[in-house]
Amino acid sequence: MEHQNDKIETIEKRCSRRHEQLRNLLLHFIVIATFPVWLSVYARIFSFQTVAALLSLIPGLLGFWLRRSFYYMTLDNAPTDISVSFGSRFLGRGVRLGHGVWVGNWTSINDCVIGKGTLISSYVDMFSGAHQHGDGKSLVAEKSKQPMRKPKKLLTIGENVWIGSGATVFADVGNNTIIGAGSVVVKPIPANCVAVGNPARAIKTT
Repeated sequence: MEHQNDKIETIEKRCSRRHEQLRNLLLHFIVIATFPVWLSVYARIFSFQTVAALLSLIPGLLGFWLRRSFYYMTLDNAPTDISVSFGSRFLGRGVRLGHGVWVGNWTSINDCVIGKGTLISSYVDMFSGAHQHGDGKSLVAEKSKQPMRKPKKLLTIGENVWIGSGATVFADVGNNTIIGAGSVVVKPIPANCVAVGNPARAIKTT
């Protein structure tokens, strides 16, 4: 019986490796086929935001693979197994993703770090810092043509996090944490808990 279990485990590992190899092969084929698209971003012919917005509106498997290959080539770090659904996009190239990150429909994500295995539902907005709409100082900087300051620290989402539909996230979220639907995260949420509300607060541990 133990020998049979070892045999099954070996077969599963081989199948998993074969699946990963096929996925990577397909991804690199699409990267080569679409090199004018991501090359236009590097060459500054089109902005990253423009291309990301257009790709977000391509439906079906074609859109899924085009988004995966584009972000693989343009983000700070994007593994070959990320999933970005219809209508969703990253707003900047300073995004670092872990393996298996999944993003639902119509979600917008600014520069941040997202740990492996994290699932982000639909209609979620994620930004680094709660002050996103500018103030008097930023208007002065804009008028004087000086670059506006970027957030000092990137938003960090831990591993194996679930962020519910319609949530807005401005602050860090720890590993293995669940953010309830419609919650607004303005202060860091610790690991291994469930947080809900506006502002979001931890209500129990997991």
